[in-house]
Amino acid sequence: SQVLDGELYRGDFKWDFGDEIRHFDISFNPIRIDGSVIGYSEVCVDITERTLTEKELKESKQKYKRLVERSPGITYIYGTKSGSLFCSKRVKDVLGLTTDQLKHDPFIWTNSIHPDDLPRVRKVFEGRETDDTFDIEYRVKDVNGIWHWLRDFCISIKEENDERIIEGLAI
Repeated sequence: SQVLDGELYRGDFKWDFGDEIRHFDISFNPIRIDGSVIGYSEVCVDITERTLTEKELKESKQKYKRLVERSPGITYIYGTKSGSLFCSKRVKDVLGLTTDQLKHDPFIWTNSIHPDDLPRVRKVFEGRETDDTFDIEYRVKDVNGIWHWLRDFCISIKEENDERIIEGLAI
C-alpha cells in the first residue's frame, strides 16, 4: 500500500531456499501518469555476498577488540610526530593514564620515560637502530611517580605522511 500511495519502498530481505539462505535488497518505485499511481517498478538485487562479508568484518572487529582489551600489555599506535594515536585501556592499569589524557596530551607517555632511557628509546623509535621491528626495555613513571620497567615490542612500522607510525605492545 505504501507504493500505491506514491511512496518509495525499500528493504532488505532474507529468503531461505532450503539448501541456502540468500539476502536481497528490494525496492518498489511507484509509476505515475498525470500524478496518479498506475503501478510500480521493482528492483531486486542479491546482496548475499555483501551481507556475509559485512558479518565477517563485524566478527573480525569484535575478535580484535577482545584481543586488545584483554591483553595483559598496552597495545598502542604511536606517531613520531603526532605522539599517541591509539592506546588500549590497559594503560590505566599500568601507568594510571586514561585514554582521554593521552588524546589531550599525545606525548605524555614519551615525556614519562626515564631521562637515562629516553635517548635510546627515541633512537629506536626514529628508526636509527631498526628496520621493521624492535624489542626494547625502558622505565616509565606512572601518575603516582613510581617507575615501571616496560618491555616494548614493535609489531609493525610504516611511513605515512612523512611520519613513522609504530604499532606495538608494551608489557
